Parts: sequence; C-alpha cells; structure tokens
Amino acid sequence: MSFDPLGKVWASAQASPMKALMFAAMIIVLILLRIDAPRTIRKRLEKWATSRGFRLVDFRGARWDGPRALRRYRWQHDYYITVEDLSGRIRRGWLLEDFAYMGFGGASYRTQWEDTAAPDPL
Repeated sequence: MSFDPLGKVWASAQASPMKALMFAAMIIVLILLRIDAPRTIRKRLEKWATSRGFRLVDFRGARWDGPRALRRYRWQHDYYITVEDLSGRIRRGWLLEDFAYMGFGGASYRTQWEDTAAPDPL
C-alpha cells in the first residue's frame, strides 16, 4: 500500500465542491491578510510616533536581531525604527510593541534609542 497523504483530502474535495470552495476562500483570505500586514503595522507605528511628537521615517521588523532577540514571547514585536522629531532631528532605535493578555489587550510600547544608553520611558 502506498503512502498518499492528500488522497483522502483530494477525494473529499471532489465529493464536496462546497468544501473545496470554502477551503480555497480561506486560503485567499489568509494570503490577503499576509499581504496587508506591513501596511497595518505601519499604521500602528505611525500612530505611536505621532502620539509622542515624532514622524515615522522608516521601520523594519526584527525577528532574530535587536536588544531583545530570543527573549521576546509570541505577542511581542520588535522594530528598528527611524523617526524625526519636531526640531528635525533624526533618531534611531528599537521599539518593542507588547500586546498584553495573549494579544487581546492594547499594545504598550518601550523604546531603546541608539543615542542614549538607558531605555526611554516613552
């Protein structure tokens, strides 16, 4: 007997076109959410920056690097950000976005600027 991991799934999809259509719709929704993720992240970070008097210039996600690499848990996201303050000074540093309560709570933010030794309470 040969190993056929998708055989039953394929046979089920052929027997029930509605299941196959729902499966395809779920895959499309997941792909669209993945495509839209950077824009959603940018909106959250821009909202944080404007609330602190900054303008977000650039950011990148930090999955395996940064000051808190390998010490973050699932609902914490680190970003390397570049912002401009009201006087036009450019600042760079790390921004930790922490979603409390397993991702269901509001986000709190902690920054660690490159030009200062101690973390900023903002």
